[in-house]
Formats: sequence, C-alpha cells, structure tokens
Amino acid sequence: MAPWDSRTEREKIDAALRSGDPGDVKAIDDVGAASPDERTRLIRILAYQGWVGPRDESMIERLWASFGDGTPEIARQHIVLWTHCLDVGAELQKQPSFRRAQSAFLVDVQNGAQSTLDKNREYIADELTAIGADGPSVAADEKLAEIQRMARLVREARVQESALRRLPVGEELEVTADGLPYWSTLTFDPLNVPGRNLDRDGDDPQRD
Repeated sequence: MAPWDSRTEREKIDAALRSGDPGDVKAIDDVGAASPDERTRLIRILAYQGWVGPRDESMIERLWASFGDGTPEIARQHIVLWTHCLDVGAELQKQPSFRRAQSAFLVDVQNGAQSTLDKNREYIADELTAIGADGPSVAADEKLAEIQRMARLVREARVQESALRRLPVGEELEVTADGLPYWSTLTFDPLNVPGRNLDRDGDDPQRD
C-alpha cells in the first residue's frame, strides 16, 4: 500500500508542475483543483515521456475529462496535444462530452431534415398550383416552360459541380479508429477549408 500523502492537492499540483515528473502528476487525486492551463501542462508531462503506460493513459483521460462539456473546445485549442494523446494510447474518443456532442449533432441533423421535408411539401403544393394542376391556363404554361428551363440549368450546374468536387485542393489531418493521425487528400468543397494546401510547385497539375 502506498504511504499516506499529507500534502494538499494544491501542493501536489505545484510539485508536479515544478518537477515535470509523471509520478508526481499521478499522485494528484483531485485534478479539478488545477486551473485549465495547469491541466494541459500536466497532460503534456504524461504524454511526452519516454513510455506511456496504462496508469499514465488513465490519468491523461481523467485530466481531459475534467474539462467537462468544454473538452471539445479545449481539444480544438490544443489539437496537436490531443492527437498525440490518442497516438500514445489514451482512449479520448470515449469521453462523455464527445459522446454528448455526437448525440446532439444527430438530433440537429434529424430536426434539420424534418424541417427541409416540411418546406419541400409546401413548395411542391405551391408549384402544383402554379403550373396548373387545378386546370390549364396561359400563366400555367409559361410557368411550366420556366421550370423546364431552370431544370436544364440545374443539370448543367450539377455536372460542373461534380467535376469541381473531384479536384484535389489540399489535405486534412484525420485520426484512424486506432487513434493514429494522418493527412488525407481533400477535394474541393466550398464549405470545408483544407487543413493545409497542396505543394504550390508550378509543375504540379493539381496546384491549388
């Protein structure tokens, strides 16, 4: 049994930050007693040692979990540290805050899809009336001709968009299911800016 440690949590935290020793970090019982900045420094001590063992991984997970619902934002601010922690074996993808964020995202997608369906139903009903579904008229014929012209333009635009979306424009940092980071090629998407651009070599036919 480990000897009883009479130090306060504040004293343990200060000692760990001062020594940079992973053992001192693991001696801390209440990680919440450290400030957010101190917690990221403690994570670095554990993650950037020669070998990260199971107890180190567990402490890294506790420190990240201590940010609560703010964990995703802290992870974005320290993405290199977060990725490295995954690389050394910490199972951060199982953090409760990330699971809640994933669930909230699914609910938002479902609500958005239902809203779109409702708007589409209203639009279809209005368009059926406009093209003369209730009976023929000159105005309905003109409306139908306009819809057909717009449909041709839409088809042509989709062909152009499809060609653009196959064009490589950069690379994005991703993480495998095993927690390994890697750069994947990203094709054109106006709503998704790549993490880094392609090589700007003038001889590169895929230059950005």
